[in-house]
Amino acid sequence: MLQFNSIIPSLKIEKVVFKGLGLGHYQGHTIFVYQGLPGDDVEVKIIHKRSNVYFAEIFSYNSRSPLQIAVKCEVFKYCGGCDWLHLEYENQLKFKEEITKNFFKEFIDNGAAFEEIEPSPQIDFYRNKVFLPVAQDNYGKLYAGIYSRRSHDVVPLQKCFLQPQIETEVIHYLIKLLNDAKVKAFDEKTKQGTLRHIGIRYSDAEGKLLVIIVTKSRKLPFTKIITDKLIEKFPQVIGIIQNINPSSGNAILGDEYRVLFGTEYLAERIGIVKYRTHYSSFFQVNTPLTHLVLKYLSQFVDENEVLIDAYSGIGTIGVYLAKKVNQVIFLENHNRSVLDGIENCRINRVKNFSYMEGDVEENLQHALKTPFVSTVVLDPPRKGVDKRVIEILVNSPINKILYMSCDISTQKRDLDLLVAGGFKVLNIKPFDMFPHTFHIENIVVLTR
Repeated sequence: MLQFNSIIPSLKIEKVVFKGLGLGHYQGHTIFVYQGLPGDDVEVKIIHKRSNVYFAEIFSYNSRSPLQIAVKCEVFKYCGGCDWLHLEYENQLKFKEEITKNFFKEFIDNGAAFEEIEPSPQIDFYRNKVFLPVAQDNYGKLYAGIYSRRSHDVVPLQKCFLQPQIETEVIHYLIKLLNDAKVKAFDEKTKQGTLRHIGIRYSDAEGKLLVIIVTKSRKLPFTKIITDKLIEKFPQVIGIIQNINPSSGNAILGDEYRVLFGTEYLAERIGIVKYRTHYSSFFQVNTPLTHLVLKYLSQFVDENEVLIDAYSGIGTIGVYLAKKVNQVIFLENHNRSVLDGIENCRINRVKNFSYMEGDVEENLQHALKTPFVSTVVLDPPRKGVDKRVIEILVNSPINKILYMSCDISTQKRDLDLLVAGGFKVLNIKPFDMFPHTFHIENIVVLTR
């Protein structure tokens, strides 16, 4: 019987499945292998079990898949940031498309049109936002990095192929300044120390950055010296924010903050549409690909429609579509995002809109009373749509739903309920919002 830390001397990887895992079989057991590729023959170590399947990591290679390429990152094996740096981009796309097709096979079999995956215009250095945990080495020196896969051990940041190089350079220099100031990293076990995370938000349109320093308490020594030196070296930095998060939970940001320098807002542009984003507001991490997403969505609306943009955030989708429809109703519960969304309507001269702040499930029924409302855009967080929202939509006059999701498993769960309630899946199209990772952005169009 396989147990924790059991070694399987030879396991052949048959295919790649959901979450980018390599699938193999050993003595009647199903084994999922992190970073395994079809054609790999690997020695693996069992690291955990869920239900009747086992999960393993590669201990060594007996022979490598012909799909494997040389990895350009020194910490790829340990870092939890990337999954597929050892795979050509065209093969990353192929696997994501196959995984999506398999997930939604029953809808495709029932007539849904499956469209090929949309590649990212930018494959490397595409992330416009990062928040990196901070730790200390054995000599007490700070370093920022990315959590190792399945742990909270921080792998030191070197050159990262996900984020623009300017972000990496700013983080390295800020860490140096914080080390000079003798700032200590917050330790999750002892609850001692100050510094928790460093965040960067970057504007593709303007080449400007916001820097966010997340601390356990307000105490942060030599802030004037740190900010002066940082902006002297990097004039692209237009705002430095200290966010205070005293909680012991997993949330990165706390509710309290202070602006140490400049502004707490960043300006971005997609096509001719301008956006203002607060440092704490959600915005898609891949700006060029987001433009393709918005252009795709615009095909499914027309000037006679009243559109509800649920989980609207700063209004990324609704503001872009506003000039193509009769009216947009934004539903959002994050106050800063609502303020950004209203401002984004103002700067784009959008007047045919209204905002409802609060939980979607609380405001949706009221929004549905608007005359001629016909279409709902759903762009929920990873956990998917609240079941009550689905019940309301099923019992509403809505005849079209545009459902965008970064988690196809929760999206599939929600689609099953919508279809059972009378909707039909019309189109399915994946987008590669997250190159080098297994994550898939997927858009599904449903009609009555």
